[in-house]
Amino acid sequence: MITDTRLISLAAGVLPEFSPEETVYAAAQAGFTAAGIWCDLPSWDRGRGERVAQALAETGLCALDLEVSVVQTR
Repeated sequence: MITDTRLISLAAGVLPEFSPEETVYAAAQAGFTAAGIWCDLPSWDRGRGERVAQALAETGLCALDLEVSVVQTR
């Protein structure tokens, strides 16, 4: 985890076509120190969580926030 610099985060919704783990890698490549994570509940499973955790560990970024998407239809 980065402790000697300010957190500058790539917001989760900036790259809507990217998966959460792809967003983490993109943020790292662009020089951000954190990333927002988008959570679409129907597509989020243990594997997704593990891939996001792996991306955060590999890049050294932290997850600044977790944005949950809930869509209701009538």
